[in-house]
Amino acid sequence: MVVISDKELIIMSNLSWKFKDDGKIFEITGSPKVPWSHVITNGKFGSVWTERGGAFAWCGNSLLDRLTRFEQDIVLNSARRYIYLLDSSGIVRTLTPSPIPGDAVWRVEYGPGVVTYYGECSKYKTRLDVVVLPDINAEMQYADVESIDGTEKNIRLCFAQDILLGTWPDTHREFHKLFIRSELADSAAGSHLVFTKVLDTRPGQKENWNASFHGALAVGSAQGMAGFETDRCTFYGYAGSVEKPILLSEPPRRGRTGAWADAMSAIDVQCKTGEVTAFINAFGSKEEVSSVFSKAVSVSRETAIYSIKKFWEKNIGELTAETPSKDINCMASHWLRYQTIAARLMARCGLYQTSGAFGFRDQLQDSMIFLHYAPERTEAQLKLHLAHQFEKGNVLHWWHPETNTGITENCSDDYLWPIMTASELYHETGRTKFLDEKIEFMDSAPMPIWDHLRLSVDRAWVRRSERGLPLLGSCDWNDGLSSAGDKGRGESVWVGHFYHILLLEMAELARARGEDPLEYLERAKVIRQAVNEHGWDGEWFIQGTNDEGKLIGSNQCMEGKIHLNPQTWSIIGRTAVEDESSSVENIASELKFSERAYKAIESVKKHLLVEWGVLLLSPAYSTPDESIGYITRYAPGARENGGVYTHGAIWTARAARMIRDRELLHQVIFSLLPPVRGRDPRYFAEPYVTPGNIDGPITPTPGKGGWTWYTGSSGWLERIIFEDLFGIRAMPEGLILDPMVPDEWNSFKVVRPWRGKKLHLNFVRGNEPGISVLKKEIGGKFLSFASLPDSNEFEVTVRFV
Repeated sequence: MVVISDKELIIMSNLSWKFKDDGKIFEITGSPKVPWSHVITNGKFGSVWTERGGAFAWCGNSLLDRLTRFEQDIVLNSARRYIYLLDSSGIVRTLTPSPIPGDAVWRVEYGPGVVTYYGECSKYKTRLDVVVLPDINAEMQYADVESIDGTEKNIRLCFAQDILLGTWPDTHREFHKLFIRSELADSAAGSHLVFTKVLDTRPGQKENWNASFHGALAVGSAQGMAGFETDRCTFYGYAGSVEKPILLSEPPRRGRTGAWADAMSAIDVQCKTGEVTAFINAFGSKEEVSSVFSKAVSVSRETAIYSIKKFWEKNIGELTAETPSKDINCMASHWLRYQTIAARLMARCGLYQTSGAFGFRDQLQDSMIFLHYAPERTEAQLKLHLAHQFEKGNVLHWWHPETNTGITENCSDDYLWPIMTASELYHETGRTKFLDEKIEFMDSAPMPIWDHLRLSVDRAWVRRSERGLPLLGSCDWNDGLSSAGDKGRGESVWVGHFYHILLLEMAELARARGEDPLEYLERAKVIRQAVNEHGWDGEWFIQGTNDEGKLIGSNQCMEGKIHLNPQTWSIIGRTAVEDESSSVENIASELKFSERAYKAIESVKKHLLVEWGVLLLSPAYSTPDESIGYITRYAPGARENGGVYTHGAIWTARAARMIRDRELLHQVIFSLLPPVRGRDPRYFAEPYVTPGNIDGPITPTPGKGGWTWYTGSSGWLERIIFEDLFGIRAMPEGLILDPMVPDEWNSFKVVRPWRGKKLHLNFVRGNEPGISVLKKEIGGKFLSFASLPDSNEFEVTVRFV
């Protein structure tokens, strides 16, 4: 397969794609080899779509509060929600490529909060815009049909979807269908169907099997209904098909309602070409849902698209980049932030994974994407997570916010991430007052955030082995090490690196609060010594040990000899330093790294670096090992087991930046940029969002991406672009401005909101570093907040070498 790139339009066999509207819109023409999906949501109501059509919708929790049925089939990728187009000849096609593409040529556009399908066949041109309204819990589908010959024609549109109202997966449909009710309701906006379920299967309720689903779904059209049906068997026919529903061979008619159907909604509208027909899914309480539906009916297509555009402009913020790389521009200014906010923080789902839950470590890391332009949202997320900590310092590994239920695991890193989040907040805002706010525990009275952090750091201190290394517990960041520490003896060298930087951050926060930092600095010294004494393997750091003392990630191992995270975090965590004093200075200072740091990175280059990223470990495990965990049971070369696990791979760029390895920094960032990967015919996955993983070299599909949208890599990649590539790092007293961009970049621009001001940063290559604000020369690489003018918006010129 030949790939042709003119930097704007990428053409592959049967497929072309490009970014439009300054990178905000992504256009697909043709057929990719895996689903190219999109997530649209207002933070409560949401739906997932692919280039072939609608997957599913929810309101509230994307796992527990699913409104429509869904089958996760990445291979067939059949739409589960569709609009049929009929004329006097019968069914022509659907308004999406699935299930009935007809002879149409298709073009699909994805934008923030919007999906648009364009289809043109021998008889009709169609456009379908799907929008989740920003201020109403409703999804609008605006259908527009025009005849090719320009004459007005009578047509029929039928919107069909299966109803679920509950938890996915729907493993016992014959049971659950007995509890779904439908009725025909009237409102000021006209007749519509209302679906309820007198069974609630959500966890955490006293009698969840003897209660009703918490809301109702209203389905209808702004143009009224010529007919409807609520029973799948009546609509499709026994052993029928979605391509030829038996009911569509008859004129529209009123179907049955009640409690005896295999529930679906099929809404018939008779209209003319040239008219816009709006189909609506609205959600609310049984008493209010018709009112919600009526509000949605009044929203025109133009108003819906405009309002959701403004909604996402506000959420994505004014942080933008204009560089010689169009790939960087569209990802850093739009798509990485949209992916993180829409899929990770709001929807908490994607096509490959429906979670619905908050992961304690996961969404806390995701929330740090707000640091650069809306740090108050990071602070709010920190408080939410600390409210799910117990008085012993342990936390819920994940929880469903609607029921506040989850699981508590003996994980060794979950409860430590609030420290890094608080430290980053201090750097960005220069404030420590938020540390005094009191937050409740899951099981006890409120305490200041600072005490929550102290509890976390103390818990890690007592949970160490006889050798002084942190205990692994049920896992560390790598959940796949799920059995190595079950007996309470396994160790994690990676947690040692991680814990070390957190101790330094606690020392800095203590100093800023006027407290003595010595306790944290002394602990950091002990951890650093233990990691270097027991964690070094000669050429790299080991991952840890299991309960029997067997090394994990050692040259002595037959498989999994080297793990990535201990190498990168020996630098990020500042354990591989040349001398003791260099690691206890202000954590923004330039460090002198030891020979081990450079050896570890050279080992990464030798054993883990591939063309499409950095492998998480090598060689892959091929035999299940109960003493390590389920990572050894993955297919060799897939995901964490010897694939590129993008969340961890991106940290390599930060480590490279810290040791000033420009080549590695650039290679990692650009190899993981979705548009760059998308030009590789081996990649397959969406070129506008990051994947969770890319298959390793020993698989039959090396370089193939997967598990897109729902991955923590998007937030980290954006931060590393702005902080490490552009070199814009916030500190309590000001901004460090020290780019490390490719040599061919002579200039670039960044708009950076900061502490109530809007900075237009103009970076220009020069003979020596320097900064000027409103023509006032400052010099150096540091822009202090005190030196900024009183105005809220101004330009800053940054000279870099």
